[in-house]
Amino acid sequence: MIKIYFRYFLLFFILFSSPVFSNINVINFENVSYLKLIQEDLDFIIKNQEAFNHWSETWTYDISREASLERLKRIQEISAKKAKNIDEWLLTGTISHYRYNLNDDDQFAVAESAFRKAIALDTSNYMSYWFLGNHYAHSAKPGEAMQNLLKAEQLNPNITQVAFWHDYTFASYLSSMFAHALKSLDIAVKLGTPSPLDKTIRNALKEKLKTPNADDELEKDKIWAHKIDGKKNTLICKPLGIRFSIDSTWNWSVSKFSKRTSAVFIKPKAELNAKNVPIDYTIMLLIHVAKEDETIEAYADNFVRKYPDKKATNRFDNLQPALAYEIINKEMYPEIGGAHINFMALERSKPAYPGLLLENVKKLPSPTATEAPKELNIYRITSNLTRFDEKIQYILVLDTCEDIYEKSLKAFDEFLENLVIE
Repeated sequence: MIKIYFRYFLLFFILFSSPVFSNINVINFENVSYLKLIQEDLDFIIKNQEAFNHWSETWTYDISREASLERLKRIQEISAKKAKNIDEWLLTGTISHYRYNLNDDDQFAVAESAFRKAIALDTSNYMSYWFLGNHYAHSAKPGEAMQNLLKAEQLNPNITQVAFWHDYTFASYLSSMFAHALKSLDIAVKLGTPSPLDKTIRNALKEKLKTPNADDELEKDKIWAHKIDGKKNTLICKPLGIRFSIDSTWNWSVSKFSKRTSAVFIKPKAELNAKNVPIDYTIMLLIHVAKEDETIEAYADNFVRKYPDKKATNRFDNLQPALAYEIINKEMYPEIGGAHINFMALERSKPAYPGLLLENVKKLPSPTATEAPKELNIYRITSNLTRFDEKIQYILVLDTCEDIYEKSLKAFDEFLENLVIE
């Protein structure tokens, strides 16, 4: 919840004046066994829901805030005691959420608990995750919101309630998951009810998502992002449409983007051969933004033409490479059994929603216990470079030797399992 007197909460850079959140309307009230006991108050709340379904610093409605809060309390007192099924717990949680929006602060946990009780009744019901996600989205927890909304989408990829996609747009934009925001905006349009935030967000994203010029030279820290998550290093390059994770013990380096190309060099932990001698090997990626007349076959040939004995392999077909080879060369690395190389070349066109497969849920940083609550913290949604418009070509190489081939191939396979190319 974003409240002025709770100065440790984060204030979002954008505050939308148009209320768009109406998922109380999708509750099946036929399943609410005590409906007659709350009907009058509930009708009032539904009729005036735009006053309760989001927080506002000032009260600008014709109805009484205090009287409305009393109605919410009466509904909740009955609903919390009698709720047994999913729709009843969704109603209970929504009423608590509305109270929270009216600065009844202890209701955050009450609403959260009610939605979790709905989830516990049926973990395959997407609506419970949706409602919990919406609650988080209005409580300065966009990361937690998206975790639940993505879970709802996973459980039901064909959700037709447009209110879901409106809530999804709001949460994904606040989470800087811009490709997800654009996707949900388009789904809402297809369902016939564009989000009231449609033009606002589309215009904002035009400002925030900048398409780089492939002929420019870009420093690596301008296009590559790196994060450490436990024992994994994750590298993401949205302009080049790629993300991968590697063990934190592996060494790695990336080059700047120059002459339409960036390179990644990975040196995994050395493997022992049969003589217990540690042997190094490398994984290399070359990522090239192709000109219109540059084919993937011609680009790959620059690297493999010198190996006349290369053999085509289907080992990596799950990545849909344009071509893949296994190369054995006894003249290279003869003291360690000779070279045993795996090579593949891939090409990808710009997807409909660049970055969709690369975006991760991010939680907002929490203030420390010693942080002085003097002023509001400002959370600003930052600009991003998006994917290059052109086709992108990827060369992946495992450069190893016969002595440790099986061990290094296993590590390469694990690397590929954690590789995402759009």
